[in-house]
Amino acid sequence: MRQVFIPSGDVEFRDMAKSFVTTIQSKPETYGASKDELEMLTSAVGKFNAKLSAARQNGNRSQQATREKEQARAEAERIIRKVARRIRADDSICELDRSALGLPKRAALTKHRSCPREAPMLRFVNANHRNWSTPIHELKFGSANMNKKAKPPGAVRLELFAALIPPEQKVVGNVIENLHARPWYLRSFTRSPIRITPPLANIPMRVVYWARWADSLGNVGPFSAPAVGWVEGGSHMPALLVKPSEVGRNQPIKQIQIDRTPFNDEQERIYWVAIGTAQMMSLNPTNEFLALVDESEKKLLDGPDVAAA
Repeated sequence: MRQVFIPSGDVEFRDMAKSFVTTIQSKPETYGASKDELEMLTSAVGKFNAKLSAARQNGNRSQQATREKEQARAEAERIIRKVARRIRADDSICELDRSALGLPKRAALTKHRSCPREAPMLRFVNANHRNWSTPIHELKFGSANMNKKAKPPGAVRLELFAALIPPEQKVVGNVIENLHARPWYLRSFTRSPIRITPPLANIPMRVVYWARWADSLGNVGPFSAPAVGWVEGGSHMPALLVKPSEVGRNQPIKQIQIDRTPFNDEQERIYWVAIGTAQMMSLNPTNEFLALVDESEKKLLDGPDVAAA
């Protein structure tokens, strides 16, 4: 239990203050107390003791007496704290003499634990489309050794990254090995599970997540294995593909798979534009997601109208 230097009760404060003054008076040279400082300290504590006794007398209880007692205590407390700060800052005074005054021990400097060099365990749980609107993805994370706490020693938070890849593209183990993926930082989390709105493109894209540990100094560890989510975005929203009667209440919808042929250069360009647009939208969550591509977006994807130029 933490030691309290200035007690809240008036009687306890009176006893502490009298002991504080008596200890310093017994060894003024040890505590480096000057004559003026001793006189000021003794006078303030003595005045408070007198005002406290007057306020506690049955025949003298009044708002005026209480107000004078509070003012005397505030002044005595101010001077005691001032003297205590000086004594604590004086390295020539040993810890034993400080403890005789009731001063709490100075907190030992805690050694910073470096960021763990292990990758977190990240797992995609499900996607919630119960409201037939913007989906909510749920993920869970923890230490590589699941018998330990959620965060290993040295880890303050988990940094979550997301990437959008074509539905037919294979997801490999390392974030760097996914050549077509450009993961970007979403936000940090300290507790599992994670519930987050995924980034959404204007065409169907598979959402993939990676994560890494970070410490209080900003140092980071290696990336986790990918947590592969559902295909989201465009006209692939479940409200357009699944009848409400086919979905159990409070149950997530099973994702419908899309079969596509390998995309060509034109399709690849469209994917890059869609990913860039989704990244910009994720930076401003207030933007509403358009499930279908409108005419302005078609012009963005198709490029400038050369004939018109």
